[in-house]
Amino acid sequence: MTDEPLLTTDKVAELIQQKLGAPCPPSRITQDRHLGRGPKPAAKYGRRLLYTPEEALNYGRTLIEQLDATADLGANTERTVAPKGVARAVVAET
Repeated sequence: MTDEPLLTTDKVAELIQQKLGAPCPPSRITQDRHLGRGPKPAAKYGRRLLYTPEEALNYGRTLIEQLDATADLGANTERTVAPKGVARAVVAET
């Protein structure tokens, strides 16, 4: 174990936001941990799980999808929900 202080889930979320610029609420970290894809705890203090800064940042990097230079950024921008107050038309196939 390193001499760096261990982080609570709230502090992990803050670190990811500060260092990587990615919003990551504590609830996301908790949910991912329960699903087996979150950061690995280094220690436990009472009911709180504690993480190393390195493990927190490694987890944060897995949340960021890297795009290559040829990626079409407009591919998934199609609106699938009708705006509020607008009825959606149903088209019958013939």
